[in-house]
Amino acid sequence: MPRLHTVSVAAVLVLAVTLPGDAGAAPGDLDPSFGGDGIVTTDMGGGLAHALAILPNGKIVVVGDGLARYLPDGSLDPVFDGDGKITTGGGAGVAVQSNGRIVTVTGGNAGNGFSVTRYRRDGSLDPTFGGDGEVETDLGAEARAEDVVIQADGKIVVAGSRLVIDGLAGDFAVVRYNADGSPDSSFGSGGVALTELEGEALGATLQDDGKLVVAGTSGVSGVSYDVALVRYDVDGSLDGTFDTDGIAIADLGNGANDVAFDVAQQADGKLVVAGVVDPQGSAVGGDFLLARFTADGSLDTTGLDPHLDAPFGTNGRVTTDFGGGYDSAHALAIEPGGMIVVAGYASDTPVEDPDDFALARYRLDGSLDATFGTGGKVITDISDDDEIRDVAIQGDGSIVVAGWATVDGTGQFALARFRGLPCCGIGAGIPAP
Repeated sequence: MPRLHTVSVAAVLVLAVTLPGDAGAAPGDLDPSFGGDGIVTTDMGGGLAHALAILPNGKIVVVGDGLARYLPDGSLDPVFDGDGKITTGGGAGVAVQSNGRIVTVTGGNAGNGFSVTRYRRDGSLDPTFGGDGEVETDLGAEARAEDVVIQADGKIVVAGSRLVIDGLAGDFAVVRYNADGSPDSSFGSGGVALTELEGEALGATLQDDGKLVVAGTSGVSGVSYDVALVRYDVDGSLDGTFDTDGIAIADLGNGANDVAFDVAQQADGKLVVAGVVDPQGSAVGGDFLLARFTADGSLDTTGLDPHLDAPFGTNGRVTTDFGGGYDSAHALAIEPGGMIVVAGYASDTPVEDPDDFALARYRLDGSLDATFGTGGKVITDISDDDEIRDVAIQGDGSIVVAGWATVDGTGQFALARFRGLPCCGIGAGIPAP
């Protein structure tokens, strides 16, 4: 984002603490116009939510153990399958095509590949996709699809893992489909690209140049595991300009376990990943992990500009502790001004349950944005046990998250909307000199 360097420091430091039409509201506050108090829960028969997508008209699609669509005010959309929800099917990832059709992905029904389903805008299966709305791709072993992105040309790219090591770890797997659900023979081998990493692929993003970046872990079956990034060229081959072989492995936990759950590209081409670092290598003491990589796959240690003393965190990484328990980031989104919103869960004690929704917002140098919540962090307790699994920025700058809340022992879809920066405000948070 070099153009931001020309903005005066005074202009950058002026952040609106009151948002239009809501005197006193501040970034990080729950938005009461959403569900009455900023929070919406939906009983899906015990189902949990894993991913969300926001349509251009402001409607919100959430997928997990089922599928639901919400109106901008948080109420279920009655146009979608009659009551706003489908309790069968579902998936781990969701994307919306330019024509409003919804694509979800999960592991194949037979257990040996990816399953991709496309729904029409009314919630019915789309028969123009694979003949009945569903396509399965056999990868020769148990597989889990985790994320899906739509190319500008309408092709569908699904990323996940082929689990060839005790059902826990294996190869990064990417499959590209034509708009009708047929495999794209111009990608990889018959539409499939496999990368042996002894790890798991957990998130993906398309770069502006059409290359695909997949993030996850490497070394899952070993003593510890590291963040892994793989970049594919448009034909599915590994991109040799990315860490020389297309694969970047980074130990961001100083020898402990670290995982990248999500990845996104900044306007300047750099890549940011969010996940968890566990200094003790067990289910205690986890912290939010945020790291930034340059376009060539190396950790970003220079920050905004090589001539400014503003590196990104410490050696390209930032960890955030919410209070001594186990904290884990599962998703990130970049605001129009460049701030990075990271979402997941936090607990008060050194065990994973009970958890609360947790958000953090970071400035361009990786420091927490003190104007957001309390010192850059927000914790929201909905019920007995709550976790965010995905986050997105609406057109007006609001922050929408989706995950689950456990109410009286039963899981429900849980959404929340928080105040962000007003649309198109500066607010990039370049540090003061």
